[in-house]
Amino acid sequence: MAEQRERDPAPVVVASADVASPRANAAKPAVAASAAPADARAVETETEVGDAPFAGAQPSTEALGRAVVQALASNDRVALSALAIDASEYKTRLFGAIARHPSAFAMGPDLLWDMHAGESFGHLQQTLDRLGGQPLEFVAVEVRATEAHHGLVFHKKPVLRVRDADGQELRLGVLGTIIEHPASGGFKLLSFRDVD
Repeated sequence: MAEQRERDPAPVVVASADVASPRANAAKPAVAASAAPADARAVETETEVGDAPFAGAQPSTEALGRAVVQALASNDRVALSALAIDASEYKTRLFGAIARHPSAFAMGPDLLWDMHAGESFGHLQQTLDRLGGQPLEFVAVEVRATEAHHGLVFHKKPVLRVRDADGQELRLGVLGTIIEHPASGGFKLLSFRDVD
C-alpha cells in the first residue's frame, strides 16, 4: 500500500550496507533527497510480507541455531546461505518492512540488496574461514532484543553459543538479525556478521 511522506530538504543519510537491520545504526552520507527522482520522493511502497512461509525457514531460533552449527561444522556455505533471506525474499517481501528511511526507498530494493548481500556474504566467508570444519556442538541462541513490525518479529543481536572439541563454550557473534514470520511460524537469518 502506498503512503505519502514529507521530505526534509536537508541532506539525508542512508543506513550502512546492513540497511536491512531494523536498528539501521551506522549511517553514511548520501545525496540530498531533492536529488532523487520526484516520483521516488513522492511515493514509497511497502512490500506485503504475506502469509506464505519463507523457503528453508526453521521452526524456532533453536532449530535455526542448530542448523547453522551443523553447516559450520560441515564447512557448508550452500547450507548456510539457504538459512538466510535470499534476493527474491528481500526484494519482493521484506524491502518495505525493513527500509526505514526515505532515501532507502529512493535507492530501491535492487541496490540495497546488492549492498546488503555483499556485506552479509563477506561476513559469512570470514566466519567459514575461521570456524568452518571445526567440530562444534550447539548450546543455545541468545537474543538481546526483539522488535515487531510489518507482520514480522526481528530478533536482534543474537549470540550463538557453541561448545568446541575441548568442551569449552564459545559465544559467537556470527548471526545477523533473525527474522520470525509469525504467520507461518518460520525463522530465517536476515544476514550474517562476524564480530568475534
